Amino acid sequence: MASKAPPTDLTIRTASHSDAAALVAAIDDVAREGRFFTRSAFSQNPEVEAAFIDLTIGRGGTVLVAETSGRIVGWLTLRRDKTPFRRHVCQLGMGVLRPFRGQGVGRRLLDEGLRFAHASEKIERVELAVRATNVAAIALYQTAGFCYEGRRMRAVRDDLGRYDDEILMAHATTTM
Repeated sequence: MASKAPPTDLTIRTASHSDAAALVAAIDDVAREGRFFTRSAFSQNPEVEAAFIDLTIGRGGTVLVAETSGRIVGWLTLRRDKTPFRRHVCQLGMGVLRPFRGQGVGRRLLDEGLRFAHASEKIERVELAVRATNVAAIALYQTAGFCYEGRRMRAVRDDLGRYDDEILMAHATTTM
């Protein structure tokens, strides 16, 4: 897919309560494609999603949204691990709506998310799992400095019984 310029009015910002319903709809839209996540739908109650936004931010993570023309077209979540010996780690999750892929929206979200992680005194490592067939996302993560750490064989089985591996990647926010 040829890369296009991002929309001229693209804004990356921290999500708020008022974004919860639109965020649920965006996540559900991408989930229903059946190609990127480990679920085929996302039917979260917007009030629960608003509480998730608060909890994520309250624990030192972030939820970012990409917005153009008043519409959420992508998101990124950095959720800090609450396990005592892994509090320095964040799990990254993100997605971009189909019409906005290949336009730099994912890159802008990822760059802003990594800026957030690097500025945090508490985040030293960002981890993710991505389906092996999602080669565009894997390439994006590699260009952002994520390193391959492993592969979970047949970790995903979709509604049609097709298997996919998960690629495990990580990015250090501090020098060792």
